[in-house]
Amino acid sequence: MIDFIIPVFVGVVLGVMILQAINIYRAWREFNETDHEVEEFVDKLDNQKIIILEVEAVDGQFMCYNILTKEFVCMGRNMAEVAERFQQRYPGREAGIVKEDPVAQQLREA
Repeated sequence: MIDFIIPVFVGVVLGVMILQAINIYRAWREFNETDHEVEEFVDKLDNQKIIILEVEAVDGQFMCYNILTKEFVCMGRNMAEVAERFQQRYPGREAGIVKEDPVAQQLREA
């Protein structure tokens, strides 16, 4: 009986260890992919390829300001109009909205 239990126990232990190694590898790979995305985002900020916007709603218009310089960037009635005017003013650059007043949240939904 003991001759049967020991190999089964060893097999279960080895199986659990292999599964743990696979999970550790997946977590490591996911961390490296996330780290690469963060480096890419920081590079875009450094090279001014992305502009972070603060949005507020005023009289049915969405006013967008550069969050770092507080400079006016663009305005529009909906997300499509804001995106179009942003690209007219800053061709080839990206925009990110990180701060908005509660009324301006409608911009994301529009």
